[in-house]
Amino acid sequence: MKTRIGAIFIAASLSTAVLACGEDAAQLELRIAAASSIHLVNYLGNSQNIHPKVLYFPNGWCGYNFWMAYTPYPEGMTDCENPCIAVSDDGISWDAPLGLQNPLATAPKGGYNSDTHLVFNDTEGSLECWWRVYDIKTKTDRIVRRISIDGFTWSDTEEVMPPSQVHNRLSPAIVIRDGHYVMLYSDGARMFLCNSTVEAPGIAWDEPVRVDCNYDGLNVWHQDFIMRDDNRATVVACCYGNGGNNNTADLYQLELNLDNATATTPQLLMARGKSPQSITFRSIYRSSIVNVNGTDYLYYSSIDRDWHRHLDLIIPF
Repeated sequence: MKTRIGAIFIAASLSTAVLACGEDAAQLELRIAAASSIHLVNYLGNSQNIHPKVLYFPNGWCGYNFWMAYTPYPEGMTDCENPCIAVSDDGISWDAPLGLQNPLATAPKGGYNSDTHLVFNDTEGSLECWWRVYDIKTKTDRIVRRISIDGFTWSDTEEVMPPSQVHNRLSPAIVIRDGHYVMLYSDGARMFLCNSTVEAPGIAWDEPVRVDCNYDGLNVWHQDFIMRDDNRATVVACCYGNGGNNNTADLYQLELNLDNATATTPQLLMARGKSPQSITFRSIYRSSIVNVNGTDYLYYSSIDRDWHRHLDLIIPF
């Protein structure tokens, strides 16, 4: 399996199952465009979306192969940064699931939502949308979730991690491993790994462990990861060097050992665009790896010169 970017493809086709559960297999054309390929109109009526997490279901789940959690973020307006769900037949054209009214939550008083993530619980057959709620006055965050068995009806919002007095937990990325949640997050500089002590969907946590890694002068801002085998995961993280900030980030890749919380030195995966016309001119933001029939794809978000947010490219790597 490839784990490093080799080239950007203009078009590609893949074979997969049709969307509805239980239907016969069919061919799916997955178009890979070099720019402006994803058009997703959010509940605000614009397409300035960011922070994707994409899941792929080979046999479909509740009518669709692709499910995404994301947040609108026009010009960095935090009161608009609310968790939303989108679905797709082909991985390119996205819309809300039929009958679902986005967002799943509105901005809390004195704070904002951010940092969406999707988790599928295979045992329960349920989809979980997690996100981060930040309180401006106390400068603390808490992690919450909603759960659905059909993508349309969602449970009440549930707190899965209370406010932390140590540091913020940015861009929580979660998988289920051996029936337990594994969470990777950053404090804006370093990554931390946290394991649940009870089986999903139950919530109880061990103390977070700082990931032992030669960060090579980089500060980790937002990240995602996918399992490779029982103890190894591939991480993609937007990072910036000393003197930079979260709006001047490039995208890096590293390998993470889940057993001992060690990771390889981050390797540059994709740098910001040098042209002022580039949609990645200011920063590359949180990205999402998804494996489709043995090939990794990368959904990434970015910020252009005019502070517009984008979710436009898919890159096989």
